[in-house]
Amino acid sequence: MFQNFTLLSANTIKIFIGLLVTVVLLKSTFVFVPAGRVGVVYDRGVGVKPYHLKEGLNLTIPFWQSVTLFDTRLREYTMSIAPDEGALRKDDSLDAPTADGQQVRVDATVLFRIEGDKAPIIYKLPRTESPRFSSKSLQEQQKTLP
Repeated sequence: MFQNFTLLSANTIKIFIGLLVTVVLLKSTFVFVPAGRVGVVYDRGVGVKPYHLKEGLNLTIPFWQSVTLFDTRLREYTMSIAPDEGALRKDDSLDAPTADGQQVRVDATVLFRIEGDKAPIIYKLPRTESPRFSSKSLQEQQKTLP
């Protein structure tokens, strides 16, 4: 009686392990890119692929390729002198010189989005140069505008 139970348990364990491996392979093969985002594919053999994955269901090579999602929707970043406004809860307004040499504090809102075709290029940038859209990178870019 115990031999049948042991065989049944061994077969059940094999089936369970087989199902688990199948689920893991399917989950890593199919990548769903939500609306308003694109996916950048990193391949362990060649690096960042020059194309991006569009919205919907996409295929990747399991355990060999990984996908990073980028938000392509229009976003805003507000820099304000008031501490309760804007993305940061502190004074992150811009200092701007006037024509007569005085310094004025300027509140600004920047609207931006990532173009899907540029996402692989952005992904390749070093982390220090990559526009991860932190407050410092946006402020520095605003200071260089004419």
